[in-house]
Amino acid sequence: MFNEISDFFGPVHCWDYRRFLLDKSKEVTLEEEIEFTTEKISSNFSNFSSWHLRSKLLPNTKNDFLLSELDLVKNAAYTDPNDQSVWFYHRWLLNYHLSKGKQIKICTLHYVFIDAFNSAM
Repeated sequence: MFNEISDFFGPVHCWDYRRFLLDKSKEVTLEEEIEFTTEKISSNFSNFSSWHLRSKLLPNTKNDFLLSELDLVKNAAYTDPNDQSVWFYHRWLLNYHLSKGKQIKICTLHYVFIDAFNSAM
């Protein structure tokens, strides 16, 4: 049922309804839902709703997800550097970690993304 709802992933309210149902149900684990967003993003990097849902799910994990998420963002940005969805998520990702007081030490390749994003602002 959950996947059928999000197969029509255009309108944001469909994704909000999906989140509402998942909050009420214990049929899908957090890890399964994160994997679902990974699949949707992999099939369409422009799927802003999947990026947004991912930003709501990841803070609920106990993992430090910064580096793995930056790899996902890097792949998406190389595929379509003009896609706003990727850059919005990239900005959220860095701001989230900075707001938690975490230092961000990233390899030089990732600094290119930070510099490219800042120069676009």
